[in-house]
Amino acid sequence: MRIAIFTDTYLPIVNGKIVSILSIKEDLEKSGNEVYLIGPIKEKGNHILNLKFINSFKYPEYTIAIFPDLFKILKFIRKNKIELLHVHGIGFMSIKAALIKIKTGLPMITTYHMDIFYMLSYVAKNDMIYNFFEKLGRIILKRYFLRNDVVIAPSNITKSEIKNEFGIDAVTIPTGIDIEYFKHVNSKLKMKYSSNKIVLYIGRIEKEKNIDLLIKISSDVLKEIPECIFLIVGSGSDEDFYKKIVAENGLKSKFIFTGYVNKNKLPEYYSIADVLAIPSLFETQGLSALESVACGTPVVCDKNTPLKEFIVPGNSGELFENDKEFSEKLIYVIKNRDKYKPREYSKKYSRENVLNKTLSVYSKLIV
Repeated sequence: MRIAIFTDTYLPIVNGKIVSILSIKEDLEKSGNEVYLIGPIKEKGNHILNLKFINSFKYPEYTIAIFPDLFKILKFIRKNKIELLHVHGIGFMSIKAALIKIKTGLPMITTYHMDIFYMLSYVAKNDMIYNFFEKLGRIILKRYFLRNDVVIAPSNITKSEIKNEFGIDAVTIPTGIDIEYFKHVNSKLKMKYSSNKIVLYIGRIEKEKNIDLLIKISSDVLKEIPECIFLIVGSGSDEDFYKKIVAENGLKSKFIFTGYVNKNKLPEYYSIADVLAIPSLFETQGLSALESVACGTPVVCDKNTPLKEFIVPGNSGELFENDKEFSEKLIYVIKNRDKYKPREYSKKYSRENVLNKTLSVYSKLIV
């Protein structure tokens, strides 16, 4: 099969959507398929169509393919005899893919990686602006979804939300993880923090990830476990903002910001932690939670996110409903770390299983 992936973002940015694209692209190619990338991509290659872009004003590391280039895309699609369009995320590239579908009649799939309305609440400057764009966005998004042959949701909860909001029957296919790569490892990092209990956060350092909450409840955790430290792994546009909050609260010695960490080091960080904390409501699957579980480290996350599909209280982690519960559950997991055996819950999310589900959907659309 010859598949064109449309995306508004790509490397060097690293987030859940990019990891999803990279893993399925690699697995599709290993199984004999040809995968082409279309978007504001900085890499060069025969299988890549690089489109002109501008940088986002709010998040300069993100690119926006705002320029008219449909003829260029259409020429690339026809030249490479593309059989299927697979859009990852909602943005300018999804609009362009829909127009290409109208022109060519090719089957189109969209994977809905991000709750764009939750993101809008962080971007809109006031309620009036939010309400206007939220109502307009829902009308446009429903019409867009109806253009697709298949809509993919990364979790059953997201699938239900798409059904309830738009009346669309999505297919659940999560992002796969390499469970042979993400497993518990012995690391020299443990020596560096040997006398500490470690609460780990891994992900983008952005306001929508709600890291404020982790900082807020950290004093309650420290009252019970004074030797605890909070390891913040990742980078983002709000890193300085959070460092300032930490300093203002006298927590500089307790919060360690590592900056960006290469993927090959992530299993070590998961393995030395006592618990992974996920304060965010902004998750459609929660890749870091899956990776943590695969490495044998329990997770504490909000019960109102899709993560509850594999975070089972007492086994792979704990769920919280409010600020007080967040600190209480972190304390409980740290003090009872040995009772948790989370790795078993990661196995159904293996990349092999995800590839098979994806190929099954593709094969029904390509004749």
